[in-house]
Amino acid sequence: MSYIKPLVTFSCAVGGVALLLCLDIFKPQREKLISLIPTNIKDRVFSDISAHSKDRLFTLDELEKYRGQDGNDIYLAILGQVFDVTKGRKHYGPGGTYHFFTGNAGTRAFVSGDFSQQGLKENLDGLSLKDIQGISGWVDFYHQQYTYIGKLVGHFYDENGNPTAAMDEFENLLEQAKQKQKEDDEDLKRFPPCNSETKVGVSRRIWCSENSGGIKRDWTGVPRQYFQPGNSQARCACVRDKGPPSSGGSSSNNGDLNNPNMKVYDGCEPTATSCATPKDRLFTLNELERYRGQVYLAILGQVFDVTKGSKHYGPGGTYHFFTEYAGTRAFASGDFSPQGLTENLDGLSLEDIQKISDWVNFYHKKYTYKGKLTGHFYDKNGNPTKAMNNFERLLEQANKKPKYRDEDRKRFPRCITHYEVGFGRKMMCSKNRQEIV
Repeated sequence: MSYIKPLVTFSCAVGGVALLLCLDIFKPQREKLISLIPTNIKDRVFSDISAHSKDRLFTLDELEKYRGQDGNDIYLAILGQVFDVTKGRKHYGPGGTYHFFTGNAGTRAFVSGDFSQQGLKENLDGLSLKDIQGISGWVDFYHQQYTYIGKLVGHFYDENGNPTAAMDEFENLLEQAKQKQKEDDEDLKRFPPCNSETKVGVSRRIWCSENSGGIKRDWTGVPRQYFQPGNSQARCACVRDKGPPSSGGSSSNNGDLNNPNMKVYDGCEPTATSCATPKDRLFTLNELERYRGQVYLAILGQVFDVTKGSKHYGPGGTYHFFTEYAGTRAFASGDFSPQGLTENLDGLSLEDIQKISDWVNFYHKKYTYKGKLTGHFYDKNGNPTKAMNNFERLLEQANKKPKYRDEDRKRFPRCITHYEVGFGRKMMCSKNRQEIV
């Protein structure tokens, strides 16, 4: 055992020398020592280290070989990152529910739900910030559950494994999504969601408590329709009815009841913490056309009773044509002809999308919401269609831009537009722009 002490001493000495050689001040000595290693051994050792330190790069043709046929490994790519999902053969192997994801580049499908060949693609144009977060969540899932093995050359990484402009754009959108999520979380704390329950075919009960929406607090509040700026549809929020407003800047002591984005539900007492609201009524276009004496109007599939504005919306009124058609597009385009009064929003700018959202909020605040128009934006059960979902995505994009380009509008105000059937559209200017009432 007498050799143990010298061996320990020698090992410590070698370790100490190795540690010192790692320091930059000993770089010349380190390079001289490496030069003494035989070339064949040096090439083999350092090439192996280099291989392990670099991501393996796959082409799509190479990736297609790993789909689990004949017991082979199974690889999957998402956001240009390749994972070995062989241990999930039951789900990803031939005949498995998610086999179509393997040997393919179909990042978009992870959030779009379109698993056709057209849907399995890398292009993420038009996806919402929520979708971007969804993709990031899936990437995290695969890192946690499976083995990361390299990168897919193409849309997100170039032939050297460096991020492309598409990856940079994704990272930028992900940062925006995280920021929006943070803002939404703060908004939910300020205006917590209501509790709700629905009796089929009858009504919906909404109420507030100190834990409604899963947000614990020391106040209850009262339910209100909340028209959050940037959203086209209201949500039920519990609002403080005592103390200073959450936004500050006011000496009132009735909480957020005076917030201009809040509205009392029809049929609810303003001070009640619980009330029943009627179930959404569903209209067809033929049914809507019957309401011209009691005047109803639809925009973005939402129906409003505008009877109190019959001077403008009733027969002979300037805007009566809005009650005869489902003409959402015209609210932004200014084309009030029968051809322009349509629900199709294709080709509208993001500014136009924002205008439509603002008009919806205007009608919610000034008139009485009655239900939904089935067809373009809502299906026969009152659920949002793909057209509505697409509108919501475009609205999210519009909210990223300066609203209405305010400075430009101050320099060049919009004209007043008036449409007379058979005579065309008349445009005029005045010192004060007149809004539709």
